[in-house]
Amino acid sequence: MGKQLVIVLLAAFCLACAVAGGAVEDAAPPATDAAETALDKFIARMDARAVEIETLEADLTYTRRENFSERESVHTGKVHVRKPSDMHIEFTEPYPRHIWISADYIVDYKVDLNSAEKIELADENRPEIIGLSTRFGELRGDFDMTLEEPSEARPSTCILTLTPAEGVEADLTSAVVEVDAESLLPVRVTEKDSRLDVDKTYAFTNIRENPRLRAGLFKPALRRDTAVTLHELGDWKGP
Repeated sequence: MGKQLVIVLLAAFCLACAVAGGAVEDAAPPATDAAETALDKFIARMDARAVEIETLEADLTYTRRENFSERESVHTGKVHVRKPSDMHIEFTEPYPRHIWISADYIVDYKVDLNSAEKIELADENRPEIIGLSTRFGELRGDFDMTLEEPSEARPSTCILTLTPAEGVEADLTSAVVEVDAESLLPVRVTEKDSRLDVDKTYAFTNIRENPRLRAGLFKPALRRDTAVTLHELGDWKGP
């Protein structure tokens, strides 16, 4: 069996990659052609950009579309990220929902139902959760990547496409990441799962770098009578 890679909220991973930090390698991987050279340089710039950021906050619009039935749902709210491993996704419409992700657990709280799912991430079985511990440069072995640089039609956007490499198990078949060419931050991510015929799109606006974020944002806040159920990571489907 190939390497198992569990991706938790690729959109959140993209924002978190910007705050994952860490040193940037001096040498890029060997390039075989001009396209690979451009890709390696772009990834190195994104990872270098990470060093400047400790926290991040943005407005989030999440759209889930079932192509086979043409059913579509839209959720709006905010996402808060804190280096090196904390994330809080706060949906307000069409109903309140909070998702906290840390190095040790995931908590998914549906406020109106007063119920929550908790996934504990023990050291001995913790998977790679992209965005909490991994930078773009470290993804090269797990994803095949292509880069479309800005063009006349879209002068301010770069497009990075990721496809799981052979032997890597993931909960998507491809992802398209639209990156602002100036800020080098993702502004839209589209996950595609051709097996389920489902597309998930995360659009970010009003992105704020290094805002002051209170520590309580990253601690699950549940009502005392909330029904909490424990789940395995593979059973949690995200939004």
